[in-house]
Amino acid sequence: MARRPGPRARELSGAHQRRPGNQRGDATGDEGPGPRPVDRDGAPQSTPTPVPRRRRAHRTRWRVAAAALFAAATSLAPAVSSSTAPAARAAGPRPARAAAPSVRLAWHALGPARIGPGLPGAGKVSAVAVDLAHPQILYTGSGVGSGFQGPFGEGGAFASTTGGATWRRIDTGLSDPMVGALWINQRQPREVVAGTWSAGIFRSTNAGASWHLVWATSQVTSLVGSGPWLYAATASGVVASHSAGATWTPILSTSSPVGALAASGPTLYAGLDNGEILVRRTGSSPWIVAYRAPRSQMVWSIAADPARPDVAYAVEWSLASSTTVLATTSGGVTWSPLTLGPSCGMRAQAVGTGPGVLAVAGENGSCVSRDGGAAWRALGGTWDNRVVVVGHGATYVLGSDQGLYVTHDGGASWQSANGGVDTSLDTSVAVAGSTILVGVQDYSALASFDGGATWTSIASTGEDGVVAVNPAVPSEALACTSGGLAVSRDGGHTFAPAPGLPPGPCDTAIAGATGQLAFDPQDPRTVFLVTSLGVYESTDGGATWRRATTWPAGAQAVAIDPANPRHILVATCCQRTALWASSDGGSTWQVTGAPPNAGPLATLAFDPQDPRIVLAGSVAPPDGGGGIWRSTDGGATWHPDNAGIASGINTLYGFASQVAFAPGSRVAAAATSAGLYLSRGGTRWVRAQAGITPSLVTGVTWTPGRIVVSTFGEGVLAAPWRPAMLAGALAARAVPPPGGLIAPPAAELAPARSS
Repeated sequence: MARRPGPRARELSGAHQRRPGNQRGDATGDEGPGPRPVDRDGAPQSTPTPVPRRRRAHRTRWRVAAAALFAAATSLAPAVSSSTAPAARAAGPRPARAAAPSVRLAWHALGPARIGPGLPGAGKVSAVAVDLAHPQILYTGSGVGSGFQGPFGEGGAFASTTGGATWRRIDTGLSDPMVGALWINQRQPREVVAGTWSAGIFRSTNAGASWHLVWATSQVTSLVGSGPWLYAATASGVVASHSAGATWTPILSTSSPVGALAASGPTLYAGLDNGEILVRRTGSSPWIVAYRAPRSQMVWSIAADPARPDVAYAVEWSLASSTTVLATTSGGVTWSPLTLGPSCGMRAQAVGTGPGVLAVAGENGSCVSRDGGAAWRALGGTWDNRVVVVGHGATYVLGSDQGLYVTHDGGASWQSANGGVDTSLDTSVAVAGSTILVGVQDYSALASFDGGATWTSIASTGEDGVVAVNPAVPSEALACTSGGLAVSRDGGHTFAPAPGLPPGPCDTAIAGATGQLAFDPQDPRTVFLVTSLGVYESTDGGATWRRATTWPAGAQAVAIDPANPRHILVATCCQRTALWASSDGGSTWQVTGAPPNAGPLATLAFDPQDPRIVLAGSVAPPDGGGGIWRSTDGGATWHPDNAGIASGINTLYGFASQVAFAPGSRVAAAATSAGLYLSRGGTRWVRAQAGITPSLVTGVTWTPGRIVVSTFGEGVLAAPWRPAMLAGALAARAVPPPGGLIAPPAAELAPARSS
């Protein structure tokens, strides 16, 4: 989100905005999915391992900021009732983008997939649907999901006919890749319905081979069937379909988004983002407010017993009191909190039900009760659970931020169902030959040393952040993550914390800043690092560091003039939003001209062919005064440079992540929340997005003959690159037809050869 993961409480305006993440439970040490022999009570289980404890405060700031945004919105909303008109949503459907020049590149996926060690992991799974007659047929979605929990992702939808051993993307016609809900018509299982965050409800009649939009709305968080009816939870209420999702009719309007929905027989339960639970007992009954939560609570998940409509369970979340699981045995007339057993883990996320069965999934485990919550048994499983499905017999399915996992023996053993899924939420990428390093949400940094064929977590690093390889010494690499700055001397195989830096996250003053590291182009052993605490310098490739400046903290982006390395630019934020310049290698600094009213800057880049030209990327979108700005006098004066960039952009994550020039070239790439853009010198941009599922591109780097990007939902992608491609697009302004990923040629995965 180096896309930092979400907003900071200290900088809500212009920062990435998303539903809050979560804090880890009791994990320490190395991270990445892998076997965990026992849970907190000593019960055996096999799970992916979470990220280190040191990142939790980092994620807490995330939650605080999102909660503040939520509280501000709900404090202005009227009370919810069936007659309340829907209010405007902060994250509604994306406006139609204006036509812009484009260039088609042959993108192919490099991963991460089958993330190890331990049970192979993937990125976030927010929706699961199973063909009950043929349980090896599965559908998953990677988006938001129910409740106000977890990261936003743009992973799209997948289908498997092998029980999760292999998957295929099914995104054709699915214009919004933030898929939070899926439903299969069990009578006609080729009919599948998907709910998305920004566009609405999509329907497929050919098992996901193609989709068409059937109901335009926003924030579809749940799809539940009951008898001949299908219901959907949306930002403005509940809609119903009597035609297996082909047509829809509103049945409830709310002023607060419906975050979760459950059905049992004729009874419907709706959980709202303002914490209220609404119940409709029959199709002809009015909706009643069955539960009013204390202020600043919200419903994360809700489930009803399929055999007993009066029995239901809900997860209520609040920043002040963590989460509470409520139960009713009276159809919502009364609700009582359940006392979860220690085997249930920390912070309940989701509830699921079967006949007489209640399953609760939390941040570091899951549990099951067969007596309404009086007694609990550990299920184990994965971490960061967002979905729990109670299957037949002893089968349970967990969807988490690390992928999809299943047990058929009541939790005694778990299997990964993540074969080949590349839905990781990547924040940055660095490439050196066949080595690929990636900053990732919900994992430590990841590495592949065979061009993307296999992936593993890197110890001594945290989640998110920026990864970098010394351009002159590829054996030296840096990872600036939530766990601090770590340094590698063996090409990324092992990392160790860097001495001379204060402990704590290697973060910036705002979410979204990726320009935290800059190598001196004439002396690559000299590296500058900017963090919220200030600017630091290393003269030995990152082995040791010293504080380089004494001026106010809040640094977030740094760039070094390739023609004159003593000329350095640093952008700061929050305490004092400004652009600072040094002409003596960082010994002294002066405030120079910053882009006026552009918002916080996340990235800076000098044109290597003409260092008088500097590009800056803002977290604010172009139509909000930000976007890309250009200087032709080394950073003294600026003007906006957004020609060719689409307007009406979804800015949940902020706009610009990274601007980078191809080595020895005037061709620049801008990784943004509107996609990847290319330009020659930054005067006019063309979009290079065809074949990429997410709109959110978080990082970009160049290798000989290709361009590589990190995305928030499709992992790392690469495409062959020749400068003539851009020249043709700028001349023709052609808009290519839509297309998918292309299988990577073997040469693309081979180590780069020196000439």
